[in-house]
Amino acid sequence: MKLFFNVISTIFHPLLYAFYVLILILLVNPYIFGFNHISKAGVILIYSFVLSFFIPIIGILLLKGTGLISSIKMDKKMERIGPLIVTTIFYLWFFINCKNNTSIPLIYSLFVFGALISIILSFVINLVIKLSLHTMSIAGWCTYLFILFFNFSDYVFPAPLLYRLILVSTILLGVIAMGRLYLRAHIPKEIYLGLFIGVIAQAISYFILY
Repeated sequence: MKLFFNVISTIFHPLLYAFYVLILILLVNPYIFGFNHISKAGVILIYSFVLSFFIPIIGILLLKGTGLISSIKMDKKMERIGPLIVTTIFYLWFFINCKNNTSIPLIYSLFVFGALISIILSFVINLVIKLSLHTMSIAGWCTYLFILFFNFSDYVFPAPLLYRLILVSTILLGVIAMGRLYLRAHIPKEIYLGLFIGVIAQAISYFILY
C-alpha cells in the first residue's frame, strides 16, 4: 500500500494540475484554443509544463542543493516557506502571461488563477500550521470541474463527460486524502484545511474573473 500511495502522490503532484487541466481542455475541445487537435498544441503544452511545473521544481531542487531545505518532500512546516515563495513567483508569471495572451481562453486562466490563489493562501496559513498541498490541489480540481459543469457545459464540455469526471475525481480525492494519512505526511486537520483552501481558492478565482 505504501508504494501505491507514493505513486499516486507523485502522479498527482500539486504542481502538475495546471498541465493536466490544459491537456483535458485540449482533448475535449481544442477549438477554443484555436486548434483542431491536441497534436497541434505542442508549443502551448510545453509552455504550460515548463512554467507551472518544471521551473518551480528546479527552484525547489536548488533550495535542496543549497541546504535551505532538507528534503523535497518538505515535511517540516518552515521548510515550505522558500518553495512556496518560488512557486508563487512562477505561478504569478504564468497567470499574467495567460491573462494577457488572447489565444488563452478564460476557461484555462480561471484554473491557473485559482491555483495561484491557493498557493498564496497556503503560504500564509503555513506560517501558522502545515496543510496538505496534495488535498488542496485535488479539491481545487474538483471545484473547477463543478464550475465547468454549471457555467461551460453547454458549449465547451459535454455534461455527461463532466458527470464522469466529477465522479472519478471525487473518488480520487478520497484516495489521495487517505494516502496522505496512511503515509503519515499529514494529520486529519491538515487534510481538511487543504480541502477547504482548494475549494475556496477556485471559488475566489471564479467570482473575480468570470
